[in-house]
Amino acid sequence: RLGYSVPENFGKKLGMSSLQFYGMADNVALFTKSSLPDPEAVGADGFTTGNNYPLALKFTVGISATF
Repeated sequence: RLGYSVPENFGKKLGMSSLQFYGMADNVALFTKSSLPDPEAVGADGFTTGNNYPLALKFTVGISATF
């Protein structure tokens, strides 16, 4: 999670004691020494499960405000 906290004096002008903007990204890159294209698609027996769908990218952004 990467965020930016707005200076306190700006938040007080808007009636808030704190204000933060943040963003987060999941499954953007995979760093592994595995020769498999997707280590999460391997079953307990060591073979692929037949699930050829790639991992979903997830991006989250938000605002956290305290009044």
